[in-house]
Amino acid sequence: MFDYEIFLNKRKNKQFSVQDVKCVLDKLGYETRLVETYCKPNNDWSGGTTKKFKNKLLDEVGMTYFAYIKFYTYSIKIYPTDDEIYALVAGKTNSWNDDIHFKYENGLEESKNVVFERSNKAKKWLVAKQREDKNYRWYHEKVLIVQLKDDDKITKDKTKENLVFSIEDDIGGLLGLFRS
Repeated sequence: MFDYEIFLNKRKNKQFSVQDVKCVLDKLGYETRLVETYCKPNNDWSGGTTKKFKNKLLDEVGMTYFAYIKFYTYSIKIYPTDDEIYALVAGKTNSWNDDIHFKYENGLEESKNVVFERSNKAKKWLVAKQREDKNYRWYHEKVLIVQLKDDDKITKDKTKENLVFSIEDDIGGLLGLFRS
């Protein structure tokens, strides 16, 4: 683990690596799992890749409602290591209508675009970083699924849905992440 000052610095600068996040969330009683998105590094999230991702969530992971963390990387490598991937967004969704997208919307720069202000904060942050240095980009290849260690004992969908809202708030606030 790391001391308080290191934790605050990583939180302030959005520099929690995959390993940092897993360590913190494990201590808090969460189970985490990196899941492949099938989204290509060029941001290609076609219907086929989306379907593969949804099938993986349902078939292999058994997820319906779930909380997740999306990452960015600051690396010149096409496939960075876990130490070069940093948490940026805490979200929640469901496997049949997931909202895990990495695209930048048109009009993101316009000050009058307040309709999606909440969901665009992470995208605006990343665009600003990319203006400074082109090596900042979304890490498309995987997302981290987060659930309570005993989550499989919950059977009611409404209860699961409420739980993932709580998990999103918990991990987003603790780690200083943007919300989806």
